[in-house]
Amino acid sequence: MTHGSLGAVAPVAGLPALASLGVDAGQDAQILAKAFELQVHARGLEELFARLGRAGKIAPRAAPGRSRAALIGAGLALEAGDMLFGTERDWPAALARGMSHEQLVHQAFAARRGDTSIVDAAAGAVLSYGHDGGHVAEAVGFGMAASTRASGAIALCCIGSNALLQPETTAALLMAVEKKARVVFLLRGARATIERLVIVQRIVAPSDSAHRVYWALAEARSTRPGVPVLPVLIDARHGNEPYEPLDAKELQSRQLLSAELEHVLDGEVQTALDRARAKAEGRGTPPSGAASRPVDAEDDA
Repeated sequence: MTHGSLGAVAPVAGLPALASLGVDAGQDAQILAKAFELQVHARGLEELFARLGRAGKIAPRAAPGRSRAALIGAGLALEAGDMLFGTERDWPAALARGMSHEQLVHQAFAARRGDTSIVDAAAGAVLSYGHDGGHVAEAVGFGMAASTRASGAIALCCIGSNALLQPETTAALLMAVEKKARVVFLLRGARATIERLVIVQRIVAPSDSAHRVYWALAEARSTRPGVPVLPVLIDARHGNEPYEPLDAKELQSRQLLSAELEHVLDGEVQTALDRARAKAEGRGTPPSGAASRPVDAEDDA
C-alpha cells in the first residue's frame, strides 16, 4: 500500500496546542496529509465492497460511512504495541494501522465462506463480526493487562450505537474505570438522543476530521497535567449537520492540496484496488480499471 502523492509537505506556523505534545508544525502537516490520503483509499475500498456485495461476490458488509474519517484518525494515531478492537464496520482503522488493500479485500471474500474476523497480529488489529459489544470486553482485558505491565500500550475500542445498547458493554466500561484500564474508546456514528455513556471521561472531536481525532487520541494517552487519566472516551459522533471535508479544507488552507495532486492520488488508489481485487479472485495481473468495472454486469456474463 502506497501513500506517496502528498508526502512532500511544507511546515506551517502557529500550532501552540501541539507544542505541549512535543510536535512541530512540519510533523503535523505530514500527519494531516497522511490522514487525508488514507481517507481517499478507504473511500475507494468502501465503494469496491459495495459493488462486490451487490454482485453477490462477497457477503453484505456494514459500511463505515461518515465514521470513516474518525476511524482513520484513531487508527493512524496508534503506536507499536497498541491493539485495535472493533467490528466489521471499523476496517478503516485497520487500514490506517497498516493492513493492506490486499488483506482487506481477501478478508471480504473469506467472510463469505464463514471466516468472519480480521485478526492481524502484525497490524495489531482484531475486528470481530459476532455479537455487538463483545469486542468491548476484549479491549478492556487488553487495557487492564497493559496497565498491570505498565507497558505504555493502549487498546483502541471502537463503539457504535448498537454496542452501547448491550449490557456487556456497560459491564465492561464499569470494569475499565474500576481497574484504570489503558483503553481509549472511540464513539462513532450518529449521535443518539439518549446519552448512556456517562461513566468514562470524554474528549470531543469532530467526526469529519481524521486529523483532529488523531490529536484527540494523542492527547488522551499523554501524561500531561490536566489530561484525563485512562480510560478515556473520544466522542467523534456526528449529528444531522451536512458532511464537511474538514481535512481537505485544512490542506487547501495550508496550500498543500491541488487538483493535480488529487488526480495523482486517485490513480494510486485505482491501481491498488485493481491489484487487490485481482489477487483476491486469483486472476493474476489485472487490467487497468478492473476494480471500478460494474461487477453486477460482468458477473452475469
